[in-house]
Amino acid sequence: MSLIQVINPNTSLAMTETMGTAARAVAAPGTEILAVCPTHGVESIEGHFDEAIAAIGVLEQVKRGRAGRERPYHCLLRRSGIAGGA
Repeated sequence: MSLIQVINPNTSLAMTETMGTAARAVAAPGTEILAVCPTHGVESIEGHFDEAIAAIGVLEQVKRGRAGRERPYHCLLRRSGIAGGA
């Protein structure tokens, strides 16, 4: 089974759930979607300062997502589009 970790870079739980729902709607059968957001940071990213603060929380979630797994795929949904990597 493959895993896609969708990381909302802000702390909005409502947006995180929306992103998770959208990802599950288009994921291949058997794909696990793990939608998460930082526990600390900004609720809305409005500029470069907010992006810098949010980056710490995103890295925290990447680290948590990798715990106990060989190579999960991380999909970061951002204001400017989608970026991903293994």
